Amino acid sequence: MRSRVTLVWSATLMVASWGIFAFSFATNGRVNHGDALYLLFLWIAAFASVSAAVAVVRAWQGAVGLSAVVAASLIAAASTLWLALLIALGNH
Repeated sequence: MRSRVTLVWSATLMVASWGIFAFSFATNGRVNHGDALYLLFLWIAAFASVSAAVAVVRAWQGAVGLSAVVAASLIAAASTLWLALLIALGNH
């Protein structure tokens, strides 16, 4: 039971970080989408989030260890929050 709660929290962490990104994008206006740094972090955040989501599903099925899911979720959340910070600071 404890591992299922950790998996739910890991998934929630990723969704919440994308929510913060969406809020940052919505409140800070336009971003120069041709900016290579923005696109790089966008791809990293998307790849890390998809990888973490796959890890959560695989752990729910018992194929992956819990520590791998927590690490993947933290990396995904950190990269997404970094992207939100990049957007927030890019317009000031």
